[in-house]
Amino acid sequence: MSPVPSGFKRRLDSKWMFKPEVAAFLYAARNVERDERAYYLFALMYLLGLRQGEALLLEWDHLGPAGPDGAPAYVEIPTLKQRVYQLEGLSPKERREASEAGALKRTMPVPILSHPRLVVAAFDKKRQPKDHRRVRSPWVFPGVEPGEHMSKSHAHRLFTLCIGAARLGGRGLTPHAFRHTAATYLSGAGASETTVQRFLRHTSRSVTQGYIHALPEEWARFKARTGEDGARVAGALDLPPLRPLAR
Repeated sequence: MSPVPSGFKRRLDSKWMFKPEVAAFLYAARNVERDERAYYLFALMYLLGLRQGEALLLEWDHLGPAGPDGAPAYVEIPTLKQRVYQLEGLSPKERREASEAGALKRTMPVPILSHPRLVVAAFDKKRQPKDHRRVRSPWVFPGVEPGEHMSKSHAHRLFTLCIGAARLGGRGLTPHAFRHTAATYLSGAGASETTVQRFLRHTSRSVTQGYIHALPEEWARFKARTGEDGARVAGALDLPPLRPLAR
């Protein structure tokens, strides 16, 4: 009997990466154009299973409060994806007014399962360029203009540069691969489809099934288990070595 459960894809494709590929990508991102935003942007997309649009809309106050161990347990992720695209055609002034009116304030908590120090470092306001500090930019990933968040086109350009530096070209990978990869490794570590669905913030389980891919040679170590325990998936997204950038 096949060790791969029904509903899992049985072939490698361009939708996800193995952990060594993620690690190679993030290593390349540490040095791309000396822009540390790339490293933290793509690390958060992997560790929190974010869509690119969600990552670009992260604000400083989206990091949850510290827990008993001193580290935050979750990040508040902007939810209404359709509103994100509706706001793209607005002027900077209209965007600020929409944000102040609460159009971007609906969020959903996503647990921090791996590398909490790196996640906290991504939300360190000291990383802000001085011109963004002066205008008190709310965005974790600011754009070229003060008060604006990074554009999707600039994020995609950084992704392309990292793909080339990590020698992952030819796979047809997109930034959405981080989301597929997180879902695949969470499921492989024993998380139920319902848990993965909640982590990805999908409304339908059938959509989530399309994000879970079989882990061929790694499946023996990451096979699905009956029942579920938070400790089993706590390190599912760990990468060696992954840490905040030195300042």
